[in-house]
Amino acid sequence: MNKQINTNLIASIAVFSELCNSESDIKSIMNEFIKSIYSFEKSISLNSIEIVYSLKKHFDFDIPDAVVINCLNKLKSEGFVFKEKGKYNIVDKSYSIKNFDDKFRAKLILQKNIEKELIKYFKKSKKNKVTIEEEKELINNFISYIIDNSVNDKYSRVISKFFIDKSNDSNFINEINQIKEGLVLITGLKYTEDINNIGTWEEELTFYLDTEHLFNLAGFNGKVYEKLFMDFYDLVNEINNYSIKKSNKILIHFKYFESVKKDFDNFFTVAQRIIRKEENYSPEKTAMEEICRGCTSVTDILQKKSSFETLLITKGITLHTDVDYYSKPEYNIEDLSLIEKYKNTYDEKLIMDILQCFTKINYHRKGLNRTNFEKCKHVILTGTNLTLQLSKDLEIKNDMKDIPFATDICFITNRIWFKLNKGLSKSKKLPSTLDIITKAQIVLSSQINGSISKNFEDIKNRLKNKETSESDAQNYYYHLREQTKRPEDITKERINEIEDFIFDNDYDKFMKEYSNLKIQAEEGKKAQKTLDILKKKEYFDYYDSKRKLIKRKIKIISFSIRALVVLILILIPYLIYLLLNSLKTEQDTNIGIFSIVFTLLVEFVGLLSFFNKLNIRLKRYIKKLYKTKIKKLK
Repeated sequence: MNKQINTNLIASIAVFSELCNSESDIKSIMNEFIKSIYSFEKSISLNSIEIVYSLKKHFDFDIPDAVVINCLNKLKSEGFVFKEKGKYNIVDKSYSIKNFDDKFRAKLILQKNIEKELIKYFKKSKKNKVTIEEEKELINNFISYIIDNSVNDKYSRVISKFFIDKSNDSNFINEINQIKEGLVLITGLKYTEDINNIGTWEEELTFYLDTEHLFNLAGFNGKVYEKLFMDFYDLVNEINNYSIKKSNKILIHFKYFESVKKDFDNFFTVAQRIIRKEENYSPEKTAMEEICRGCTSVTDILQKKSSFETLLITKGITLHTDVDYYSKPEYNIEDLSLIEKYKNTYDEKLIMDILQCFTKINYHRKGLNRTNFEKCKHVILTGTNLTLQLSKDLEIKNDMKDIPFATDICFITNRIWFKLNKGLSKSKKLPSTLDIITKAQIVLSSQINGSISKNFEDIKNRLKNKETSESDAQNYYYHLREQTKRPEDITKERINEIEDFIFDNDYDKFMKEYSNLKIQAEEGKKAQKTLDILKKKEYFDYYDSKRKLIKRKIKIISFSIRALVVLILILIPYLIYLLLNSLKTEQDTNIGIFSIVFTLLVEFVGLLSFFNKLNIRLKRYIKKLYKTKIKKLK
C-alpha cells in the first residue's frame, strides 16, 4: 500500500460506516458523499470522472466510474440532479451539506484525539525524546495498520500494544471497529463492477486450503485462529445453503492438494516421535504442542489424526486429485528467479512446492487470471507469509493486472461479507477480521513466536558448534516453550512481560539469569538446611518440655486419686468402729458384736477388691490420656 495516505481517510470511513446504521442501501450512502462533492468543489455541475477524482481528493475513496454513474442515476431518479451534455447538474442550488459536514468534522476531531492518545502512549513507552518526524511516521503507520492487512510497519508493535492497552474501553474499540467495517465496504466498492449485484454470490469458486487453515479449523492453533476460520466458513455455508435452495448446487468448494496432505501427515509423524521422546518440537509451533497435549502413546496421536481427518470430511473439505499439470507447459509459472531471490531466507524445496501449487491454480484457471476475484474460479487460501509474498511477486511481475494465486483469510472473509451486503444488515454480526483487538493479538503473538523460532535456531547452532552444553541447551529450550503465545494469551494484564520477551530474550542473558538463579538456589538450600535444623531443635525442645509438663500433670492426677482411695480405705474401719460404738447396747453379747464385725470385714475385703480393680482401670485411663496428649502435641 502507498504510504502517502490522505489524513482524511479514517474520518471519511468513519462517516461512511456511521451512515450504514441509518441508510438502507449502499448507493444512498455513497450519494451522501457525492452530494458533498458539489459543495467542496463549489460547483453545481460535474461529470462522473470529476466526481471520481474529487472522491479521491477529499476522502481518499477509490470508487470506479461505473459505480459513481450508477449512484448518480439514482440521484437523477430522485430529482436531486439532472443530466445535460454528460454532466450532472444540481436541481436545488440551495442544497446544504451542513448535516454531512458536521458528521465529517466530528469524525475528524475523533481521529485527532485518537492520534493524540497514541502519541502520548508512545512517548510514555519510549525512553528517548520523540521527534516530530517520528510522530508523523507513527500516525502514518497507525492509519496503515487500520486500513491494511500488512503488519510489517516500523511501529506495528507499539500500535498493537496501544490497542491491547485500550481493550477494556468498549466505546473506543467500537469506534475503531466501525472504521474497519466502513473500510471493507469502501474497498468492496473499489472492486465492484455492478453495484446492483451486491447481496448475492453467483460464481463457482474452489478454495485450496493450506495446512495452517486446516489446523485452524481443528483448533490446533488456538481459539482466535479457529474463530477466524469459522467466521469465514459460516459465510461460505450461507452462500452454499442459499444456492442449494435456489438451484440445488454448491457454489463454493473446499479442497487441499496432495502436498498439503503430505505436510500434515509428516506433522503427525513428528508428533509420534516426540511422544516416543525421540525428538523435541520447535517451541513456536503451537499446533504441535496442542496435538501432543494429553497424549501418552503413539496410539493417542493416531487417534487424534483420525479425528482430524474425520473433521475435514464432515466439513466438506476433500483431497484434490492431482492431474498432469505439466501437460500444458504454457500454464507453468514456476519462476526460478524467485527461488534465487528467497533461497537464503527459506528452504528451496519449500519455495518450489509453493510455486508448483501456483502452477496447479493457473492450470485450473486455464491461464485466465485477468478478471474480478469472484470469477477467478480457483485460489489458494493460505496463512503462510511466504506463499502470499511469492503470489504478490508474480502479481507485480504481471503489472498488478492478474488475480493473485493465493489470498489470506482476512481479504476473502471481508470480500464475502461485503458481497453478501452484511454491512447493511440490521442484525449484523461482525467477523473476527474486523476486530482490531484480534488483529493486535495476532500481530504480537506472531512477533513473539517469531522471536522464539529465531532463538531456537540459535541454540541449535550453538549446540552443534559445541558452544553450549546439552543440559544448558535443554534448559533454554524449556524456557522457550514456556514463552510460546497464542493470540488469546495476549491480554492487557500480560502485555509488559510479553514486551520484555520479544526484545530482551537472547541466550546469553538467559544463561546469566539462570546461573544467578542456580547460585540463589544453592544459597537458599543451605539457608533452608540451617533453618530446618534450627526448627527441628526448636521443635524437639518444645516437644520435650510439653511432654514433661503433661507427664507431671498426669502424675499429680494419678497420685491425687490414689491418695483419695487410701484415705477412704483408712476411714472406712474407723467409721465402722464409730458406727458400732454408737449402736452398741448393754444387751448386745460379744458373739453378736463379733458376728457384725466379721460381716463388715468380709464386705471390707470385697471393697478392697473393688478398689484394686478401680486402680487398674485408672492406670489404663491415665496411660491412654498420656498417649492422647502426646499424640496431639506431635
